[in-house]
Amino acid sequence: EAERHALEPPVSTTGELLIVVDPETVRQTSLAGSFAQVDWSYGWMNLAEQEFGPYTLLERSALRTTDLARYRYVVMTRSATATDPAAETLSALDTYVSAGGVLVLEQPTGKLRSTFAADGVGGTKQGGKIDVIQGLTAPYEQQLEAMPNLTNYIASSGPRAGAVTYLEIDGSPVVYRIERGRGHAITVELDLGRQLVTLQQGRPEDDFSVVNRHPDVLLPVLETNDLAADRSLLDNRVPYADLLERFLVHGVISDARPVVSLWPFPSAANGVLLMTHDEEEMGNKAAWMAQWEKERGVQSTYFVIPTEAFGKTGARAVRAGGSEVQLHWVLPQDGQGLFDDVGVWKINPMRRARSLADQKKALATVLPDNVPIRANRTHYLMWTDQWAGAFRSMAAAGITIDTSYGPDLKCRGYLFGTGLPYRAMDRTGLPVGVTEMPFVSAETLGGVDSAWMAQIFTESRDGHHQAINVLFHPNAYAWVPSVELFDLWLATYDLADATGHEILTISQYHEFFTARRGSHLRSSVRKVLPPEPKVPVVVVPDDEPARVPEDEPAKPAPKPDPDRPVRIRIEVDAPSAGHSVAVPARTRGLEIRQTWRGEPGRGSDDVPEVVPRNVEVVGHHLRLIPLRRGANLITVEYRR
Repeated sequence: EAERHALEPPVSTTGELLIVVDPETVRQTSLAGSFAQVDWSYGWMNLAEQEFGPYTLLERSALRTTDLARYRYVVMTRSATATDPAAETLSALDTYVSAGGVLVLEQPTGKLRSTFAADGVGGTKQGGKIDVIQGLTAPYEQQLEAMPNLTNYIASSGPRAGAVTYLEIDGSPVVYRIERGRGHAITVELDLGRQLVTLQQGRPEDDFSVVNRHPDVLLPVLETNDLAADRSLLDNRVPYADLLERFLVHGVISDARPVVSLWPFPSAANGVLLMTHDEEEMGNKAAWMAQWEKERGVQSTYFVIPTEAFGKTGARAVRAGGSEVQLHWVLPQDGQGLFDDVGVWKINPMRRARSLADQKKALATVLPDNVPIRANRTHYLMWTDQWAGAFRSMAAAGITIDTSYGPDLKCRGYLFGTGLPYRAMDRTGLPVGVTEMPFVSAETLGGVDSAWMAQIFTESRDGHHQAINVLFHPNAYAWVPSVELFDLWLATYDLADATGHEILTISQYHEFFTARRGSHLRSSVRKVLPPEPKVPVVVVPDDEPARVPEDEPAKPAPKPDPDRPVRIRIEVDAPSAGHSVAVPARTRGLEIRQTWRGEPGRGSDDVPEVVPRNVEVVGHHLRLIPLRRGANLITVEYRR
């Protein structure tokens, strides 16, 4: 089953970012059955999808026949750098960098290290204190320094000669860049794939089992929040995984060559609000929240336990205002579950738990035939005793979106370091075929109040830019009748409006994010040349060619001008409406001065200008340019 649902083929082969992996290395490291020993190179896919949009995934064996010049950035993951490449491949990488490419190496070894990186003589170290040297400003520098370091790094005796160091751990350079010819080589000494996977999907025991990690805080049953990788994450406002990714993309890679990406939210919004409700066997009466939302003109996602209490009447009421019905899987554990009596006639000595497929099929009977059930949240956030076991079951049943990762009692915030969708990973080191969308709050549990919620939305608007997924139960008012709770629910919509967050259902955002990943994007950076001097031409009879006077002095070659304007030419095939392209506001001391929809100076003076929108991402200033559905040509000019 794991092999059958493990790896989804990449949906895009037209991204400017090339990620190189070695599947055989990943497979070999997974055979020991140890979380710490698995090569998590495929974790880079989540960085690419969250921060870039489209990208290309390539097996290392195909590298020697690949035209690297097609890509602006090439990432050699840990699996791809574990052994020396063939001589011609190493030469091709060196030529790629020298010609202007950006090469990113994760924990390089052998000739890759001697060619591009520091000496690595300190060997592999665990944990350590992070010191941010360059690439972030307050408060994000201090936030990254506080990130739990859940992985290893390779230590060196010192920086490589001529390198710019961006991050150190215990005094050793772990993220740094060297210039080589017209290009750059960036070394990441962290096992970045493992750090991202551990933060986002949580840390199991080394044999991939799940235990009640914090019994004094959490419930005795196994829940997703038992996987939170560090105790500090149980009450956490910082999306550490996203902060680390954005530091690397906007603070390091874009410092070498400006990164052009697709914005992860529709309509150039600062983020999105994903309002969710767990029906909890309240039945048709649970739709009362959807009726309020219909009057307000907003949507939500209902996760429904498929029992007779919730029928077509409830489904129609939820869907009337644009909200959606998805599955609330009752995962058998500790006496919980949906059961059928098993026996003959009226003698039923046994009970059989309904499978996920059974529950999905039962829920489908209350929905119109063309409505897919593809999203899930487990009842009570229960989880299996195996790290990826529930994800495997979902993939087998055709569930492609899950939102079970999040806080319960005494928890709040980004327990898993991200508010963005990511591909869940299997113990084989491969994606399992399900996208996880963590949530950050469940009513007032964990100390959530209006001030805390306002801070989450404000920090998202000002720099973290998140999909803020929140949970409000329709039956919570039966537990604790509270005007404050009711006001908090409605105020969450007000906060989304006030801070520029689009309000979407889980399926709507998943469709947008998936379409963004499958788009086509190409860009090129060109210096604007000065106008060509006019050469005098002598008019001669028709039977003689025009000629330049012999006494015309030769023109000296123009000197390099660092202040010369730079243009980025961007071609995007947007798969749907609402997408935006993001570019840095500044590059190499130059700032964006003009933006066109088209390319000026190519035979037409009628090229409309576009006014981009300014946003700040963890302290880095970007400009968002709206795209039309279909083909787009955008030109951005930087000048002093």
